[in-house]
Amino acid sequence: MHLARPLVALALSTVLFGAACKEDKPADPGKDKKESKGEDKKADDKKADDKKADDKKADDKKADDKADDKKADDKKKGDDKKATLAPPAKQAPKAADKGKVAAYWKAMTDGRKATVAKKYDEAATAFDKALEAIPEDARAISERGYARVLAKDWKAAVADLDKAAARTKDKKLLGQIWFNYGLAAEGQGQKEKARAAFARSNEFNPSKAAKAKLGAESVCVATTSSDAPSAPTVHDSWKAAYEAMQKEEEALPAWTGEAELSAICQPGWKKDKACAAAPVGFMIKNLFLLVPAKDGKIHRYALAMVGGRCGGEIESKIATDTTDLVHLHWRSRQGLPVFVTEKNGEMVPCGETDTECSTACGEENDDFGDLFVDKQTGVADAYVGRAGSDDGKDPVMVTLEAPVVKVKGKGCDKELVLAK
Repeated sequence: MHLARPLVALALSTVLFGAACKEDKPADPGKDKKESKGEDKKADDKKADDKKADDKKADDKKADDKADDKKADDKKKGDDKKATLAPPAKQAPKAADKGKVAAYWKAMTDGRKATVAKKYDEAATAFDKALEAIPEDARAISERGYARVLAKDWKAAVADLDKAAARTKDKKLLGQIWFNYGLAAEGQGQKEKARAAFARSNEFNPSKAAKAKLGAESVCVATTSSDAPSAPTVHDSWKAAYEAMQKEEEALPAWTGEAELSAICQPGWKKDKACAAAPVGFMIKNLFLLVPAKDGKIHRYALAMVGGRCGGEIESKIATDTTDLVHLHWRSRQGLPVFVTEKNGEMVPCGETDTECSTACGEENDDFGDLFVDKQTGVADAYVGRAGSDDGKDPVMVTLEAPVVKVKGKGCDKELVLAK
């Protein structure tokens, strides 16, 4: 430590001696300034480079965060989609669920055996048991309907087949349902309904049987007829019509006056105008058309019903309401119960050997209708009904060029002449 001091003194004296031997020169302030500016510029450039680097890191982080967010959103969407169909992937069903599935398939097998043996009452009872295990299952309802067709219990058969058709998107099953519907219509002498049903069957699942039934008949998928899908109920007054609906639709308040009609009629309510009403009951929504006839009677048509476990909706519009004619157009959309299992990470329909199954709500099924009613008498003049296309759109175009109703598209080229 003591050697450092002499060395420092020697260095200092050497510097001073050198400076004395040199010629004195004036200082160059410009040079110092330039050097200072150069140093400042370098510092500024470095700061700018550092800022760019920081900005790039920030941008990269934002991009990474955005990508992570997108992945999270995509995953959530995928999870949400799966959640609408079935329990989370690889979640084993409860023992009770397995028991229900086993009971369902046993009852289905018993029902099929009874149908083949022509024991139709036993078949219906077996399919009832299948529906106790898996409520609203389209296949069980359909096969019960088929047993009732063979038993010539037409009303019950048609009710089952209608219900089954509204609860599945399976094209092969829909082909069977509509073929059997055609058989039921044939059995009742309803030629046009039978033709339309066989055409629908062939549309969903082309078959030799459906083509043979059609022969040279039109392949129009719409049902067209000169009357409504069901006969109207006739009431003496608006009050009587409302009170009848109130008994059927418990959610409706008791009658206190015309305000109740104004609340359920679309568009609004007027004494001399038709009313499209879609009151909502417990999980069920019905569509009614109420038409005031010239004699003061109210003709109430029940046209569509949706709801149940998977819900549904109805849209309607009174397109024409004159002194002579009422035209109502509607679309009904029913949520479909689906019987599914997971295979390779995807939800697919259950088969007879699958034990890990569950019921869930899947896609929706659309139906369209147009009803034309003679306003003078309250009696229906024409009806056009059809199932929606796979994309949910109306497969045909229905136009009114009074007194003619024209039906075009999807194999249809028809004209219905109204009474007036």
